[in-house]
Amino acid sequence: MTTENHIPPLIRKLTIKGFKSIALLDGFELKSLNVVIGANGAGKSNLVGFLRMLSEMSNRRLQGFVVKHGPVDGFFFGGPSETKTIEGVIESANLRYRFRLETTSDEKLVVRSEYVAPISSIVTKKISEWSFESAIGEPINWPEGVKSCLPDASLRDAMALTGIRVYHFHDTSHTAGMRRKSGVAQNEQLEYDARNLAAFLHFLRADHPQVFELILSTVRRIAPYLDTIQFNYLLQAGGDAEGQIQLIWKQHGSSYRFTAGHLSDGTIRFLCLVTALLQPNPPSVIVLDEPELGLHPEAISLLGGLIRSASKRMQVIVATQSPAMLSQFDAEDVITIDHEQGCSRFRRLDVAQLDQWLQDYTLGEAWQKGLINAEIQSPPASVAEPSES
Repeated sequence: MTTENHIPPLIRKLTIKGFKSIALLDGFELKSLNVVIGANGAGKSNLVGFLRMLSEMSNRRLQGFVVKHGPVDGFFFGGPSETKTIEGVIESANLRYRFRLETTSDEKLVVRSEYVAPISSIVTKKISEWSFESAIGEPINWPEGVKSCLPDASLRDAMALTGIRVYHFHDTSHTAGMRRKSGVAQNEQLEYDARNLAAFLHFLRADHPQVFELILSTVRRIAPYLDTIQFNYLLQAGGDAEGQIQLIWKQHGSSYRFTAGHLSDGTIRFLCLVTALLQPNPPSVIVLDEPELGLHPEAISLLGGLIRSASKRMQVIVATQSPAMLSQFDAEDVITIDHEQGCSRFRRLDVAQLDQWLQDYTLGEAWQKGLINAEIQSPPASVAEPSES
């Protein structure tokens, strides 16, 4: 099972310093497909949290992230008395982006400084400092002296950081957004929790019918009773055309029109995952947090194939603790996280050492039996300071 890279990964190297349990991860290499495993409390969720923060920062929503996921002191490794700044470095094929975050006396998070540089240069340019929101996603507003010294490819990579999407489809309760009506116009992209699932699928049926039919046929493989997906238009008072839309489905042999509220938890979660992975204009990076939750083993196997295929069109990062999900991938795609000496340590698997075990066991079985060993990547004591021109 070999993953063929078509679209190169946006994040090629990642440095994180001082974020939650991640004391220091220095220049860790990421591929087009990255499968992150680890025990509860090892730090998988903190890696996902950092990527979610990076996504919100690049879209100028850092303060909203703090309000939703705070309190702010919890973002700092050991608290702000031990860790004064959170730092990150993202290296793409054409850009190196570095930022520092600090907390304020009134418990807010501020962007202390941001630097960019062409990947081939060690000389960085400052794009902002002491700001409540990041400037990375808006190169048009950078100082002219910065834009003029960066190639177009670097500017495009900066813009691509706004396309990091962290999907979390865990809430499938009857009040979950994915089961409810959504605004017809809310169809530009699939929301992180699929709250606009009806509007997005309606958009795909109208503008990308082949993709819509592929999504439907894929879901039928684990829910063969599903016949068609249709939509109800609900105009607002006064006949406003920008009303709401409701997902309706029928099962084989029945004319009864069910709503999304009648889909099983596993089916609607799988529908959201398939929609995210098959969307025609994919984000630059997609992050899936425990996508196997509540899925039948056959659905997990099918999902693994979809993830491998999606990694040819976008960079994919999957956090899982399911042996069945892990067995869908190659050992070289796997990153292990362990909690050691009070912090999270990231490692790549020792593929050569695993070969003998994988003749008799799947990757997931080898993990369950404690046979997986990893190559330790020991970080240096600190991250080098940027050289600014």
